[in-house]
Amino acid sequence: MLGVRTGYDMVKRLHQLQVIWMARGLPKLNVGVGINSGPMTVGNVGSTMRFDYTVMGDSVNLGSRVEGVNKEYGTNIIVTEYTHAIVKDKWVCRYLDLIAVKGKKEPTAIYEVFHPVGRGTGSCAEAPRRISGGLGRGHQPLPCPGFCNREGTL
Repeated sequence: MLGVRTGYDMVKRLHQLQVIWMARGLPKLNVGVGINSGPMTVGNVGSTMRFDYTVMGDSVNLGSRVEGVNKEYGTNIIVTEYTHAIVKDKWVCRYLDLIAVKGKKEPTAIYEVFHPVGRGTGSCAEAPRRISGGLGRGHQPLPCPGFCNREGTL
């Protein structure tokens, strides 16, 4: 759950900075966050000559692949079905799609994360705003599921 909170805080702050940067005539910078949950190897890996702190494993690779899908869907934070099962009672999420990921035989369900439950009523001023341009793969952008204003603005 801490990973989702961290991704949310990063995107929230980025959107605050975008307003400042755009007022200064600077280009818009955007990020995508992909989060997956599962077993992984974490720690210092290498030899006595050279080692680095890293994470490895199938769960890490899936998270990385999901991060790259944000641009296609016009989203900022996507979690896999495994993370969604952990956070679904604390975070407002919307099912996006089943995706085939390189190196995996079975498709993986992905969800967009909006905001913590109970924090997005009214104008959703505390939640990350949707990126304009809509979702990829022919999907239309949809409003936050019942927690945001009727225009779907976050």
